[in-house]
Amino acid sequence: MLYPYIEAPSVLVAMSQEAYDKYFPKKREDTLVIIDEDLVIPKKTNGNRLLVIPARRIAEKLGRVAVANVVMLGFLTAATGIISMDAMKKSILISVPKNTEELNLNAFEQGYAYAQKAGVV
Repeated sequence: MLYPYIEAPSVLVAMSQEAYDKYFPKKREDTLVIIDEDLVIPKKTNGNRLLVIPARRIAEKLGRVAVANVVMLGFLTAATGIISMDAMKKSILISVPKNTEELNLNAFEQGYAYAQKAGVV
């Protein structure tokens, strides 16, 4: 029987302590782990690379904590290059509620810029 869950991710994004504790890679030592520094307290990294961003805090400054996940998408895009900036922006625009496009693009750009300033790009 096939097991439909990833047991050894190459990238993990955790925006809650529960997610971090549940999905932190136990069978791999080269995972890129990205966390919201205000919401997750990292434990031993076991050789995994750890990057941090205050995604929720940035979203609060934008006036809507609900866009913290989009801030994180910007950071992920810049830090990994696994998807182009343009492709991610297009994906965001077709996924967010009408009349929130500008806010969400701004959140994405804030996360992307944070990664650049932090030198993780």
